[in-house]
Amino acid sequence: MILYSPLLYVARNSLGKTHQLRSKIKELKAEKEEQEKLRGNIALYYQNLEKVYKRKDLEMKEQTKLMENLKTENEKMQNKKTELNQLRNEINELKREKEEQENLRGKIAMYYQFLEKVHTRKDVQLKKQKTLLEKLKKEKGETKKMQNQQTELTQLRN
Repeated sequence: MILYSPLLYVARNSLGKTHQLRSKIKELKAEKEEQEKLRGNIALYYQNLEKVYKRKDLEMKEQTKLMENLKTENEKMQNKKTELNQLRNEINELKREKEEQENLRGKIAMYYQFLEKVHTRKDVQLKKQKTLLEKLKKEKGETKKMQNQQTELTQLRN
């Protein structure tokens, strides 16, 4: 028969408590290990986040550079377009001037043709007048001869 003594009771209680404490310690160690794993995972997560943010920053910088380059290229293209339009306007103006010059040349050619016709008419008229003058001179000369002859005849008659 076992007697229940207070020491035995305390010993049993303390054995139960130590068992409880050991299991509690095991649980706490397991929690601590789990927390350490989680801390490591969190640290890795933050490292990855930093890498992602750095990459995103680089991408954003590249995009801003690209946008600036696009803006400058767009400005260059706009400048070239305005130059092209100016050149087109100048070309059109030169074409108009050329057409005007060609029209003036045509008018001048027509005027020269008219002048040639007038000159040929005048030449023809001058020739006609010369021939008429020559005829008149001949006739005048003949009339003088006839007058001279008549005066001679009249003188002879007298």
